[in-house]
Order: sequence, then structure tokens, then C-alpha cells
Amino acid sequence: MPLCHCAVKHSESDMEGCRFSPDRGLRVHLHWKGGEEEEKYRTYIQGTPCAEEICIDVAQEIGITPICYSLFALYNPQAKLWYPPNHVFDISNGMKLTLHFRMR
Repeated sequence: MPLCHCAVKHSESDMEGCRFSPDRGLRVHLHWKGGEEEEKYRTYIQGTPCAEEICIDVAQEIGITPICYSLFALYNPQAKLWYPPNHVFDISNGMKLTLHFRMR
């Protein structure tokens, strides 16, 4: 059973567009990430990952253990919306969306 319950099965290549980067794509704000010199965002610039895949990717990047993944989710502060784990983001070149990776 896949970790994500998305309608589309994703491969490692879907996550290749992930990197620390400036202003375009889907940006995930990391509230507690490192010191001043480290990036405070994880940016996805291509692909169609689901929210659960993004949460797992970010959690692994910042050292959250697998047992605690389910305590975190993606939050849109402007829309006051929590995204469910199966929400699929269609990330395109024109997308500009900033979400917060937070404990639920």
C-alpha cells in the first residue's frame, strides 16, 4: 500500500523538482529550520505530488522521525485551510503558493 492515497501513483522523478529556491512554485515555510544562513522554505517547482508526499519529504529533510510524520500537515494561512493528505498539487511554472508545514 502506498503512503499516499492519491489517485495518481508518483515516482521519484516527481520529487526531483524539489529544492530550496526562491519565489515560484509551491513553497513550504519551515518555521524552525536552522540558523540565519539556512533557507526557511522548501520549494517544489514541478510535478503533481500529494500533500502527504510533501509532508514526508519535508519531515525527512528536517529530521522528523517516521513515527511523527502523521502529526504534521500543510496549512494555507491566507485561506485558513489545512490540506488533507490526499490533496494533489498540480505544480506548474506559473504557480505561486506558500504553505506552512506545521503540527496539526
